[in-house]
Amino acid sequence: AALARRGIRVDQGWVDAAARAGATTEEQVFVQFLAHDLRKAATAATLPRPLGDTLGGAWVLQVEAVADVGEPAPRHAKTVKALLTDGVVDVGAVCQGWVDRLELGAKIFVKD
Repeated sequence: AALARRGIRVDQGWVDAAARAGATTEEQVFVQFLAHDLRKAATAATLPRPLGDTLGGAWVLQVEAVADVGEPAPRHAKTVKALLTDGVVDVGAVCQGWVDRLELGAKIFVKD
């Protein structure tokens, strides 16, 4: 329940495995989640089907690919295109504005 409030949806079996690996608090389970590849942690699609033009709600997704697709702009503003995943379903995204560093495998919080 605590993970779902953070936009994290994983199979209960993964949570149980994290506990067996020594994660005894919600914070430790959260840290283990951030360190894991979502393609290995997720066992069931969590993004709504069908996906519309915008993703409603709060989600933690993993960066699978990222590219700067905008013209150089002042003050570090840029446009990036990214491929994100919940571990099962991939979704494309475009972000305009301040984007510092999006690294492959990083988890990002997406909220409408």
